[in-house]
Parts: sequence; structure tokens; C-alpha cells
Amino acid sequence: MGLLLGSSMILKNKKGFSVLEPLLTIGLMAIIFLSLSSLLVVSSFDSYKNTDFQEGLWLAQEGVSAIKTMTFSDLFETASGSLHFVTSSQEVGSWQLLENGPENTGKFTREILVSSIRRSASCGISENQADTIDLDTFKIESNVTWQDTNGEMRDVSLESFRTNWQNPSGSCFVVNDSCLSVDISSASWSGGKQLRDVYFTNICEDDFDIDSIIFTWDYNTEITQVFLDNHKIWSSSGPGSPSGYQTSGTELFVHHAEVDGEDTVELHKTQFTQNMEGSTISITVYLEDGTSVSTGIFTPSY
Repeated sequence: MGLLLGSSMILKNKKGFSVLEPLLTIGLMAIIFLSLSSLLVVSSFDSYKNTDFQEGLWLAQEGVSAIKTMTFSDLFETASGSLHFVTSSQEVGSWQLLENGPENTGKFTREILVSSIRRSASCGISENQADTIDLDTFKIESNVTWQDTNGEMRDVSLESFRTNWQNPSGSCFVVNDSCLSVDISSASWSGGKQLRDVYFTNICEDDFDIDSIIFTWDYNTEITQVFLDNHKIWSSSGPGSPSGYQTSGTELFVHHAEVDGEDTVELHKTQFTQNMEGSTISITVYLEDGTSVSTGIFTPSY
């Protein structure tokens, strides 16, 4: 009798365990599902925030690049400006600066500020109100703001300068005494399409920024991108302007092309659409201080 009772109790315990097992499994699955759902929500949220920042940065970069495509005579000081893209009857578009407050682009607001600067007697940029206003230079600020998914305001701002290097009226840019030295002695074509081994040297102690570069060549090809060392300073899809593949002689306004004092960098991976072996080429570089350097015509090796 005692043995039968014991067997009965053992059977009841086994039945009880068989009922609890699926309940525990369901509970664990629910916990795992909720945990994964939370991870997906956080991941989606972070991705959304990152997308907003990238779009805000792109709008700020577009603002600076747009100002640099305009002629210097079309610029003026703004307390709160915006940009308008105008297409003519010939379907040639151009940017126009307006003094009508910030512009709204979806959830983003962009404000363009153009202001004058002062220069010291040695032509350095100065904040001393006693120094003379530079009639050949404007400071550019492109500010973009938006509200994130938490309701908090975010912003990104970029600054640059626009210099009247083509027809200066002041005395600071009359003498073309540039800190830039361009070495084309070992210039070559890599893979037939990439210009390599062109070196920029800053022969001065102070850093300088490159404003734009003009490449001219004698083949029926187009330029697609330009690197300074490993940093892309212009490409057909950005950064820099204008966008799209460009033909010989087009002025390329570059982005974040700074050369440190007494440093040498390579004009690296200048890419063309077709084979350029045997072509002749020239490079003209304009710095933001108003000076420029031209290489003259040369033929890279291959």
C-alpha cells in the first residue's frame, strides 16, 4: 500500500511539471519578445536622430556652397537671410540671396548670415572695431535648426569666407603673394583616370584654406571627385559645389580644404570619367585669403 501511494504521488508530480513547463516557456518567450521590441525601438530612434543630423548638415553645407557660386557683387550683409534657387528660361539655375528671414525646408529651418569683417594693417582678420572694414571679404554663416523626436531643439552651423579675389578694391589682395606652392614634377595617372602625386605645400607658418580649384584639360572627359590626402573636398554628389560631373575649366568650390602651416599634402585621387593618359592639364588654386597659384600646362606621366 505504501509503495502504491508513493507511485501515485510520483505520477502526480510528473503531471504537474508537464503543465508548468509550457507556461514557463510562454513567459520566457514573452520576456524575450518585449526585450527585442525595446531594442528595435531604440535602434530605430537612434537611426532617425542620425538621419536628421545628416540632413541638417547637408542643408548647412548647401548654404555655404550656394553663396560661393554667386558673384561677389551679388552679396550683401544680412541680419537674417535665406536662399532661393532661380531657373531662367534657358533652364540654367542659379542661387539668389534674400533678406527675408529664415527659410523652412520641411522640419528644418535654415538661416544665412552674411557679414563684413575687419582687417588689421597687416591684412589679418581682426575683431578690433578701430580697424578697417574689408570691402573684399564677407563672412558666411549657414545655420540649420530642427526639433527632434523628444521635442528638443537641435542645430548645426558652418562658417566660411567669400573673397573678391577676381577684382579686389582694397590693398590686401593686390599683390599675389601666396603661401601655397604646387609641385607637379612627379604628377602621374593612376589607372588612367586618377591624377596622383601633385603636392600642395604651405610655405607659411599660418594655416590656410583653399576656396576653389580650376582644372583644365584637353580631352573630352569630365571630373567626378577631388581628394586632399584622404579627405574628399569635392565630388559630383557633394561635398562642395557645383554638383554633377563637370567639364574642363569649371571652378570647383571645395569643402574643408585646409593646409596646416609648413605642411605638405597630396592632391590625391582626382578622378575623371575616362582614360586621361597622354592629356595635358593645368591647375589653378584660389585660397580664401584672396591669393592664387597656377601650375601652367603640364603632362602627367603614365
